[in-house]
Amino acid sequence: YGAEGLRLLHSGVFDLVITDYAMRGMSGVELAAAVARLEFAPSVVMLTGYGALMNGADEVPAGVRLVLAKPVSAAELRGAIAPAVATRAPAEADT
Repeated sequence: YGAEGLRLLHSGVFDLVITDYAMRGMSGVELAAAVARLEFAPSVVMLTGYGALMNGADEVPAGVRLVLAKPVSAAELRGAIAPAVATRAPAEADT
């Protein structure tokens, strides 16, 4: 879940985190905030059943690049991943 994902992020350099909004122990909002504090923070895309409501209310949590509503097609997911990864700041390991 969120805490486990955050722990794994400390083991390497990642380009993207895809998270849900509602998770046990740590919400996707809390995870996105924690990811944003990392030295080389990957982009965060939130994939959630609340996506239509969040987008309709223009509610994108801090640290989240994009909110996608479930269900999502493979084409929509690919369309979200490409720009999110392209705009990530390069880490030292990438240069």
